[in-house]
Amino acid sequence: GLSIAKIVKEDPKVVSALVKVLDKAGVETWEAELSALTRAVNCTSSDRANSTVSESDAPPKEMIGDIQLKQSRSGAQITLSGRGMSETFLADLRNWLRGRY
Repeated sequence: GLSIAKIVKEDPKVVSALVKVLDKAGVETWEAELSALTRAVNCTSSDRANSTVSESDAPPKEMIGDIQLKQSRSGAQITLSGRGMSETFLADLRNWLRGRY
Protein backbone atom coordinates (compact mmCIF):
# COMPACT_ATOMS: atom_id res chain seq x y z
CA GLY A 1 0.00 0.00 0.00
CA LEU A 2 2.71 2.46 0.97
CA SER A 3 4.74 1.69 -2.17
CA ILE A 4 1.71 2.35 -4.35
CA ALA A 5 0.93 5.58 -2.49
CA LYS A 6 4.49 6.85 -3.01
CA ILE A 7 4.43 6.00 -6.71
CA VAL A 8 1.04 7.68 -7.24
CA LYS A 9 2.26 10.76 -5.39
CA GLU A 10 5.34 10.93 -7.64
CA ASP A 11 3.39 10.24 -10.86
CA PRO A 12 -0.42 10.61 -10.72
CA LYS A 13 -0.70 9.15 -14.26
CA VAL A 14 0.26 5.78 -12.84
CA VAL A 15 -3.24 5.34 -11.39
CA SER A 16 -4.69 4.64 -14.83
CA ALA A 17 -1.86 2.18 -15.52
CA LEU A 18 -2.59 0.32 -12.27
CA VAL A 19 -6.30 0.15 -13.11
CA LYS A 20 -5.38 -1.16 -16.58
CA VAL A 21 -3.16 -3.85 -15.04
CA LEU A 22 -5.93 -5.00 -12.70
CA ASP A 23 -8.52 -5.02 -15.50
CA LYS A 24 -6.29 -7.11 -17.75
CA ALA A 25 -5.30 -9.47 -14.94
CA GLY A 26 -8.93 -10.41 -14.26
CA VAL A 27 -8.10 -10.91 -10.60
CA GLU A 28 -10.53 -12.99 -8.57
CA THR A 29 -8.84 -13.00 -5.17
CA TRP A 30 -6.97 -10.51 -3.04
CA GLU A 31 -3.82 -12.63 -3.51
CA ALA A 32 -4.03 -12.34 -7.30
CA GLU A 33 -4.74 -8.61 -7.02
CA LEU A 34 -1.73 -8.13 -4.75
CA SER A 35 0.46 -10.10 -7.17
CA ALA A 36 -0.67 -7.99 -10.14
CA LEU A 37 -0.16 -4.74 -8.23
CA THR A 38 3.26 -5.84 -7.00
CA ARG A 39 4.37 -6.62 -10.55
CA ALA A 40 3.10 -3.23 -11.73
CA VAL A 41 4.79 -1.37 -8.86
CA ASN A 42 8.08 -3.15 -9.51
CA CYS A 43 8.15 -1.98 -13.13
CA THR A 44 10.25 1.02 -14.05
CA SER A 45 8.34 4.28 -14.48
CA SER A 46 8.45 4.08 -18.28
CA ASP A 47 7.41 0.42 -18.30
CA ARG A 48 4.61 1.02 -15.80
CA ALA A 49 2.66 3.24 -18.18
CA ASN A 50 2.55 0.41 -20.72
CA SER A 51 2.29 -2.43 -18.20
CA THR A 52 0.02 -5.36 -18.98
CA VAL A 53 -0.48 -8.76 -17.44
CA SER A 54 -0.66 -11.59 -19.93
CA GLU A 55 -2.62 -14.79 -19.52
CA SER A 56 0.66 -16.61 -18.82
CA ASP A 57 1.33 -14.28 -15.86
CA ALA A 58 -1.89 -15.35 -14.13
CA PRO A 59 -1.50 -17.99 -11.43
CA PRO A 60 -2.24 -21.51 -12.69
CA LYS A 61 -5.65 -22.82 -11.63
CA GLU A 62 -7.67 -25.98 -12.08
CA MET A 63 -11.05 -27.32 -11.09
CA ILE A 64 -11.23 -30.50 -9.05
CA GLY A 65 -14.89 -31.30 -8.65
CA ASP A 66 -16.48 -28.19 -7.15
CA ILE A 67 -13.16 -26.88 -5.80
CA GLN A 68 -10.94 -24.46 -7.69
CA LEU A 69 -7.24 -24.84 -6.96
CA LYS A 70 -4.92 -21.93 -7.75
CA GLN A 71 -1.18 -22.21 -7.27
CA SER A 72 1.17 -19.24 -7.13
CA ARG A 73 3.84 -18.92 -9.81
CA SER A 74 6.49 -19.84 -7.25
CA GLY A 75 4.50 -22.90 -6.24
CA ALA A 76 4.83 -21.93 -2.59
CA GLN A 77 1.17 -21.05 -2.08
CA ILE A 78 -2.16 -22.54 -3.08
CA THR A 79 -5.70 -21.21 -2.76
CA LEU A 80 -8.74 -23.46 -2.62
CA SER A 81 -12.19 -22.03 -3.25
CA GLY A 82 -15.62 -22.97 -4.53
CA ARG A 83 -18.81 -24.75 -3.56
CA GLY A 84 -16.91 -27.90 -2.62
CA MET A 85 -15.20 -26.18 0.30
CA SER A 86 -16.83 -27.25 3.55
CA GLU A 87 -15.94 -27.81 7.18
CA THR A 88 -15.80 -31.56 6.47
CA PHE A 89 -13.43 -31.09 3.52
CA LEU A 90 -11.24 -28.73 5.56
CA ALA A 91 -11.11 -31.22 8.47
CA ASP A 92 -10.15 -34.02 6.06
CA LEU A 93 -7.45 -31.83 4.49
CA ARG A 94 -6.02 -30.92 7.90
CA ASN A 95 -5.92 -34.59 8.91
CA TRP A 96 -4.21 -35.52 5.65
CA LEU A 97 -1.60 -32.76 6.11
CA ARG A 98 -0.94 -33.78 9.72
CA GLY A 99 -0.42 -37.37 8.56
CA ARG A 100 2.17 -36.25 6.02
CA TYR A 101 4.13 -34.01 8.38
